Amino acid sequence: MMQTDTTLFPGFELKLFPASAGDVRLRCGGAGSSLILLHGNPQTHMMWHAIAPDLARHFKVYCPDIRGYGVSPKPLKSAD
Repeated sequence: MMQTDTTLFPGFELKLFPASAGDVRLRCGGAGSSLILLHGNPQTHMMWHAIAPDLARHFKVYCPDIRGYGVSPKPLKSAD
């Protein structure tokens, strides 16, 4: 566990999820069936701050920074 942000994501934890390509940062909160909120380009998980707390009343909500955005690691460069 990293920290809890009580301003934009009340009741959510800020975590690092271990993955083979590097740790993925995510916020999670709530209880119930899992709901994953994925952001688009060029956003980060922060785009969900207005809706995630409401959804967390009914679901266990996960808001990750997808690879290459926010604090999550960027994919390795390829030859092509």
